[in-house]
Amino acid sequence: MGDFNEWILKVNNGKKSCLVSQNNPKDLEQLWNGFQIVGIEDPLHYRNLDLHSVAIAYHLLNNIEIPSSDKLESNLSSTYLSEFVGIPDEPKPHSTALAGVLQTAEIYNRLMFGKKLLEEFRQFEVPIYLLK
Repeated sequence: MGDFNEWILKVNNGKKSCLVSQNNPKDLEQLWNGFQIVGIEDPLHYRNLDLHSVAIAYHLLNNIEIPSSDKLESNLSSTYLSEFVGIPDEPKPHSTALAGVLQTAEIYNRLMFGKKLLEEFRQFEVPIYLLK
């Protein structure tokens, strides 16, 4: 948690960071508990983004039908979003929490900015419909 805290503060110039995650409430709770256990003041801002909301907004802004299994609930899972942005799905079972973090970061960056972010995904092209 100490290394993660240092990294957050470094990449955000000492300010609290906004977390983007696939399962925001659960992820935030685990992080907050971890920071509390080791006595670190939470470096995360209370306002955060969940990847599902970002993906819904992207689909609506671009007039793309939101996938749904029952026409009532969206099916913008990490598997769907990985395919949508042109990267392979996260290995299952999950090998490490870091794999999910990297996956989420790459999906977010490709949706928002239409370009690659991480070296781990450089070999996978950004689909043409995402290019800005």
